Amino acid sequence: MAREADARGRSSRTPRACLSGLVVVGALAVGLPAREAAAGNRETNPLSNEAALAGGAVTALGRDTGTIYYNPAGLGAVRRTQFNLSTQAGQFRARIVPYAAVADLPGGTRDAATLSSLQALVMPSSLAVTRHLGRGVTVGVGYFAPDYDYYDYNAVLRGAGGTTEYDARVQVDGWIYRYHAGPAIGWQPHPRFRIGMTLFGTYGWQREETRIWIDTASGTPESRTDATRTYDYDSKRSVFGGEVVVGLQWEFVKNLHLGLTFRTPRFVAFEASRSYELNTSNVDRPGDGDDEYKFEFDDSPEPSARGRVAPMRLTAGVAYALPRRRGWISGEMDYSPGLKLSARDINIRPLWNVRAGARLRTAERLYFGIGVFSDRDDEVHTHKFPHFRINYYGLTTGVEFFSPVRLGKGERARSIVFSTCIAVRYSYGQGSAAQIAFDLRDAPAGNVGYEIGTVNRVAFHLFAGHLGMGTYF
Repeated sequence: MAREADARGRSSRTPRACLSGLVVVGALAVGLPAREAAAGNRETNPLSNEAALAGGAVTALGRDTGTIYYNPAGLGAVRRTQFNLSTQAGQFRARIVPYAAVADLPGGTRDAATLSSLQALVMPSSLAVTRHLGRGVTVGVGYFAPDYDYYDYNAVLRGAGGTTEYDARVQVDGWIYRYHAGPAIGWQPHPRFRIGMTLFGTYGWQREETRIWIDTASGTPESRTDATRTYDYDSKRSVFGGEVVVGLQWEFVKNLHLGLTFRTPRFVAFEASRSYELNTSNVDRPGDGDDEYKFEFDDSPEPSARGRVAPMRLTAGVAYALPRRRGWISGEMDYSPGLKLSARDINIRPLWNVRAGARLRTAERLYFGIGVFSDRDDEVHTHKFPHFRINYYGLTTGVEFFSPVRLGKGERARSIVFSTCIAVRYSYGQGSAAQIAFDLRDAPAGNVGYEIGTVNRVAFHLFAGHLGMGTYF
């Protein structure tokens, strides 16, 4: 494994690969294909109005449909039928990795290029409904998208070193998302105590396309060596599995609430994956009979895997409910142990995150929210290109409006209440990213090598808008 490189691109390297022909391009495949998207940041999207307002700190006093995901015990306090739709109204992700692609040239010089991805995303993040059955029992069902990402990285390296001219390009596109859907139940056996459980089926999908082109020309026009390398990789992976969430909420002191949740390890019941790999090389040397051309194509399906892909998680929170239903202030922390599975290329470190927020009633039908949160990456190290390891810290704020409509006599409910939530969210991320280093120092002989290193002090920015709509019967 390569040791880390500093932000100026000086990398400490693994033993140098200096191969010729198709072997070089095949070697690139060892470090480049995507592995399963099991690790990373846990929840990049708020999954309910309350979570969007309070930075996700809803374990102890959450009451809307988001409790199906965060803490199903909160359903026990819900007495009205709820229907809620939340969406990321607009999300902008700016990710720039300096020195992500470098080329070492004859004569000891080095060129570097920046890999960047600027993407705008719009997606529905949750859709849920709950219904009170009586005797303190409320049931619900929901769909949630805690993780969604698309990236489009590209870099171009072009120049000359000594008598060698070269043109190298890297293009990586990726789509990653994970969905959770299932039923939940919450029960309030005592006015100050609630318990609940959610059974989730999960579906994850990942696709990554990687393309690399290298073209070099060395020597004089009379004695010139041309070398061309191309590498194309296309990977698709679908994962079906599940997890269970159990929780409680307890008002152990007047207006002071404790929330606890246990999320079981997420497991894979079925996996389907396939990859396509194309490697070509061409070396044109001076003289007759010295040319080389090689071609290789592989589309073998990868073996299906089952078992754990994420560790269990414990979350504990405390919230203070302000008198006269003026809102609440909450703080919480979650922890998950590490998980290392060599057969599945999973290496997750022990991880903790913290969140704190407030949801305050500023008018009869208006709530204001503000929150802070961390969303730290659980990967131990970055060793695949172009993957990154980023710890996010952010701020969220917004408002929620309630509009009641009175019903006529004889209706089950006295009114229908419509809610609209508008929130904004900013996250600053800092960490490390993978680096690919092309070794062209022996290009005059038609040889090209590569290494996978690491660039530190990488900064990412994420801006998001949240739009949530709800109906209460």
